[in-house]
Amino acid sequence: MLTPATLSLAREHPQSTELYLSVFQPATVLSATVNGTIAATTTTIPFTLVSGSHLNVEAGMTLLIGTSAGARDVAKLRVRSITSTNMVVARNSGFTWTGKYLTILRYWEVWPVFPKIVNDPNNAENVIFYKDETIAYTNQNTILGTFVNAGPHRAGFINDAFYYSASGTSNLVGSALSYSWNFEGGSITGSTSETPGYVTYNTPGQYITRLQVTAANGAVDTTYRYVSIYNRPPSTTSLPIQNWSIDSLSGSRGEGGYLTSIKIIDGTPPELHDGDVVVLWSEDWYGNTKQSLGGNAENNSSIFYVGHVQNGSIRYNYKTSELDFQIASITDIMKSAESYGISVGSNANPTKWFELLDLGGRRAIYHFLRWHSTVLSLADFQFSGQDQNIQYFDSDRESLFDSVDNFMRIAFLGDLVADRQGKLWAEVGAVMYTNPTGSFATSQTIDKRDWIAEPTIQIKTSQDYSFIEGGGVAYSGSTTGTFNALISQAPGDVPLYRGKTESILELKLSGQSQLNDITGNILALRNAKYPTIGFSLAGNFRQFDIAPITAVDVNIASSDTNLGSAIHAPYIIESMSWSYSSANKVMLPTMELGALVNGTAGETVTIPDIPEGGGFTEFGGGGFNFNPGAFPPFLSGIANTNPSMGQWNGTKSVVVPILVQNWTPLSMDTEDFNYLTTWASGTFTPGQTGSGYDNPLVVPYTGIYLVQVNMAVDVTSNAPYYIGVGAGLAATVGELQFGTISYYGANNVDVAIEASKRLVLTAGQIIFPKYSYSNISFSLASLNITTFLQYLRAYP
Repeated sequence: MLTPATLSLAREHPQSTELYLSVFQPATVLSATVNGTIAATTTTIPFTLVSGSHLNVEAGMTLLIGTSAGARDVAKLRVRSITSTNMVVARNSGFTWTGKYLTILRYWEVWPVFPKIVNDPNNAENVIFYKDETIAYTNQNTILGTFVNAGPHRAGFINDAFYYSASGTSNLVGSALSYSWNFEGGSITGSTSETPGYVTYNTPGQYITRLQVTAANGAVDTTYRYVSIYNRPPSTTSLPIQNWSIDSLSGSRGEGGYLTSIKIIDGTPPELHDGDVVVLWSEDWYGNTKQSLGGNAENNSSIFYVGHVQNGSIRYNYKTSELDFQIASITDIMKSAESYGISVGSNANPTKWFELLDLGGRRAIYHFLRWHSTVLSLADFQFSGQDQNIQYFDSDRESLFDSVDNFMRIAFLGDLVADRQGKLWAEVGAVMYTNPTGSFATSQTIDKRDWIAEPTIQIKTSQDYSFIEGGGVAYSGSTTGTFNALISQAPGDVPLYRGKTESILELKLSGQSQLNDITGNILALRNAKYPTIGFSLAGNFRQFDIAPITAVDVNIASSDTNLGSAIHAPYIIESMSWSYSSANKVMLPTMELGALVNGTAGETVTIPDIPEGGGFTEFGGGGFNFNPGAFPPFLSGIANTNPSMGQWNGTKSVVVPILVQNWTPLSMDTEDFNYLTTWASGTFTPGQTGSGYDNPLVVPYTGIYLVQVNMAVDVTSNAPYYIGVGAGLAATVGELQFGTISYYGANNVDVAIEASKRLVLTAGQIIFPKYSYSNISFSLASLNITTFLQYLRAYP
C-alpha cells in the first residue's frame, strides 16, 4: 500500500520503465557415473565420482540423469542424501540406471514428495506410514513448523542493494523462532537477525540465499532464494539477456497466478529448461524521480515478476534463431506436479502421521506442502483470513495446486493465488467475512485521473439469484471433539421472485451467525448491480496485484461515463494484465474489479436432533431395551433416491445412494457385512425367546452414516404358529430398533425386515446388528434368521 506521498509520485508524468530479463543458471556441484548394474526403481545409487564433492551436496538438490556427461535426456530427480560412494534419491521408475551419467545441480525445484505405506511386520492387521520413503513419525504433527518467508527470487546489477527480511514468517504453534541466513556471494555472509536488511553483490554470478528457521520446540524449516547478478552495459560480459520482447503479462485469482510469453531474439540464447526460475526486474522513473513502487515484498519493488519456464513451452526457430517460451507463476508448476491422496484428522495427542494437533486450515496446508511437496523451499506462503477448526483434511490424487486450491474453495470459499513476485496466498473468500466492505484495507481511490478512455462497467438490470442455501460444520476442536451441522438460507423462507437458486455447502464455520452472514453476502454479491468494472490505467501502478485481497475505492462520477450514473464503492481486484513497450519504455496495466458488498444476514434453518421417524423404543419380544444414548445432531436433508437392487451372498440387499442437499460429488465409503444365524430343526416351545449378536464393527471414522439392516425370516412348521421377530442395531451408546415382524400362519413362510436409519457415528464406537425372536404359539420345526447390515458413510 502506498503512502500519500508515494501515491502522488505514482501519478506523476512522464513515466519510464526499463525492464530486464534473467534466467537463473545453477552451478554443478558434483558429476559422476553410475557404478555397477542397477535395477530400475532403485533409490540408493552407487556412483564413481568424476568431479566435485559430495560435501557440497544438500538434501533436495536436483539430479540430472543422462546418456552423456551433463545431459538430462533420461530423467531428473530430487536428491535425498549422499555419502562419498552412494546417493539416495526420490522414488523413481520408467528408466534404467546402468551406464548413466549423473549431475547434481545446486538447485531446488517444485517436486511432489511421495509417502510410503508398508505392512507392519509385528501386526498383520496394521500398516506403517512413512513420509518421503523413510521418515517415520515421531512428533512432527505435534511440534508442526513454520511458514518461512524470505522474499522473492532476485536479479539485478552489481552493487545493487537487495533487502532481506523474514517478515511474515509464522510458526503454527506460536513457538519462539531463531533465524540463520546465508548469503552466497553477498557483502555479508550471514545473519541471525529476522531482518538482516540490505545486502549488496560486487561480482556477477548466480547465487543462492538460504534461510533456516528453528523453533524453540525443535521444528526446523528451510527455504532458498535465487539471486542473479549482472554487469551493467556498456560492459560486454555477464550481461542480462539482450534483445527480447514480452507479450502482455496476464493473471487472475481464478487462474491462481500469471502467465506471459517471451521471445529472445539472439543468436546465442541462454540455456533454458522447463521449470527454470525467471525474474523480470525494472528501473523506473516517475517524473524526474528514479524509484520503483509496489510489490508485496518489503523494499523489493524493483522485482516486477517472478515465474518459471512453463513445462513444454520452449520453442526454438532455427531459421530465425529466435527462442520462444512462456513464463508462469509457481502455481502453474504446482499444477503439473501430481501428489498421492492423503488424509489427516484432528487429534489432541497425535501419535501417527495421519493425526495432527488441533487441525485447522493453516495447519492442514502446512502439513501437505511441508511433507508432500517441496513448494515451501522455494516460495513465501501466507494464510489470510479467519481460520477454523476442522476435523479432517482429505486430498485426492491430484496436483499440488488443486489439493490446496480445492480445499480453500470448498472450505473457505477462497483460493490459492501467487502474486507477481511469486508469494503464495491461501485466502479466505471475502463473502466469509461478517463485514466484507470493512475488512480489507483500501489500497487506493481510483478516479478519472487514473484511467484511460471509459471504464467497462457490467450492469445488471434484474436479479440473477433468488435463493442461496449454505451449509457446513462448526467443529469445536480435538479437545472436546464436538461439532454442529449448520444450514442457513437467504433471503429467508420465501425466495425472491426472480432468479436461480444456489447451494453452497461443506463450509468450515465458527457458528450459525457466521453462516447467516455468508448466505446474505453471497446473495448480495450475486445480485450486485455493478458486479465488475474494468479499467485501462494511465500509469505504472505497480501497487496493484491480484493477491492479497485488497479493496480499491472506485469513484466514478455521473459525468465521467456515458452511463450517467455515479459509482462510489469498494471493489477487489480479480484480474490484471500488463503491457510493456521496450521502444517507448512504457508499462501500463489493465484490471478487472469485482464488487465487494455486504448482504443482509440469512436465516437459520433448524435441523432436527434425530432422523425422521427415528427414536428409541422397546422391541416387542427378545428383551431389546433402547437407550437414546449420546448421538450428536446430524445433518438434515439426506434423501434416499433411486434405490438399486443387489445380491450379496444370496441375501437381498437394498443399496441406497446418499444425496446431501445436492452436494455433488460426495465423499463416500461403503462396506457390507452379512450375519447369518440358523437354528436347527427341533422343538420350539411356546414362550421361548432368544436374541443374538455377531461380529461387531468398530466405526472407523466419525461421520454421517446411512445404516441399513435387512432381516430375512424363514420358518418351517407343520402347524399354525405365532412368532415375533425384531431387527436392530446395538452400539456402545445404546440400542436402536429398526423394525419388527409379527406373523401368524402355518407351514412354510418367508418374511423380512428391511429398514434404514441415518445416524452420526463416532470413530471407535462398536456397532453390530441384533436380532430377537419370540415364539408365543405352537411348536416350530425350524427357524432361520438371516441378518444383513450395510452402512454408507457421507462426510462434508
